Amino acid sequence: MGGRRRTPSIGVLAMGGIAVLVVAAPAVRIVRDHAVAIVAVVIAAAAVVAAGLYARRRHRRRSVEREQDHLRAVLPFHAMNDKQFEHALASLCRSAGCRDVEVNGGAGDRGADVFATTPDGRRMIVQAKRYNIGHPVGDREMQQFVGGIGTWHRYDVAVLVTTSRFTKSARQTAERNGVRLVDNTVLAQWNAGTISAPWT
Repeated sequence: MGGRRRTPSIGVLAMGGIAVLVVAAPAVRIVRDHAVAIVAVVIAAAAVVAAGLYARRRHRRRSVEREQDHLRAVLPFHAMNDKQFEHALASLCRSAGCRDVEVNGGAGDRGADVFATTPDGRRMIVQAKRYNIGHPVGDREMQQFVGGIGTWHRYDVAVLVTTSRFTKSARQTAERNGVRLVDNTVLAQWNAGTISAPWT
């Protein structure tokens, strides 16, 4: 048979209450004496948090606006057919000071859609990939480009331009083989004249 549970006496409860008051009293006095400072700290902390959230939203909004701007800048290229896109790139090359610019794209071009000589005298090959935004240039296309120009052409600078983007593996292959890459963002900036030509 179990023992009867003892109920704390009134004296014990009173002593516990006094102990709580003794411990809490200084804290209450601190809050009372420094109420204005505490409120100021809380307000300042809330202001810092709010400012951080606002800055993050503004940065995100500006990123979206920049993305929309460069997409608008490449929309004319998407409206072109392949041949028009090649001629548009040839025109960009001429505007950047290239000479002997020649459009070569079509069946049997072996990777060279545009030939040109850069302002400093280097022989350049440009390949154009007019792809939709959701269709990136992959490693297979990059290897075909590198293999084609390496076998059939003499050049100093190789540039691959797309209205889309490049996969990670395609970028790695390009880096290993010294190919300059122009994706839709860089193309928009080049077309707007806000960056130097990709072969510089």
